[in-house]
Amino acid sequence: MEVIQPEYCLRSAVESDLESIAKIHLIAYSKSHFTSLLPAAVLISYYGIFLRGGVEIVVATKVSNPNDIVGFAVFGRQIPLLIASFKRLHRRDIVRASLAHPLTSILKLLNLLAKRRSPNADHLPCGFLLLSIASSLPRAGIGGMLLDALSARASEQHEDTVGLYVNSDNIGAMNAYIKDGFRFVCLIHNQYYLEKLT
Repeated sequence: MEVIQPEYCLRSAVESDLESIAKIHLIAYSKSHFTSLLPAAVLISYYGIFLRGGVEIVVATKVSNPNDIVGFAVFGRQIPLLIASFKRLHRRDIVRASLAHPLTSILKLLNLLAKRRSPNADHLPCGFLLLSIASSLPRAGIGGMLLDALSARASEQHEDTVGLYVNSDNIGAMNAYIKDGFRFVCLIHNQYYLEKLT
């Protein structure tokens, strides 16, 4: 019987991975996601804030070349605080991106206003969140590997619940999360909040 060797492996991200992570973000995220409008240098800073802030970033690499990053996931505690810190530090970059993409910015603003009026706007997420998961190679099983790493790390850290937000038009991601055991908790305007017991 022939043994099939895995093509990809996972490891913790380091500072030198941030450029590759930003490139994958720009490849994987649709233009409807505001962060995909930010320049690569700003995305490097975005993910750097999480890496230095104690949030885990796991990268998927080719076994044959551990420096060839093909996917990543960002998860842990303190994510909302780190996002707020990023917004304060990069207010000008965010405004520039908004001005360069007025239609997307207007839609984002309308979504934020509608979100505040949503009946579930006051819902508090669990403390341990999946912020981002992305791959430059769709349908290669990398997303599943990263979700397994998330679940394993949550269990190791004795987290009983993992939460995440997903845009309501991202049907593929929602199906993958449901298949992995996540369940819908509420809809906050155009985003579903899902949780999974670990």
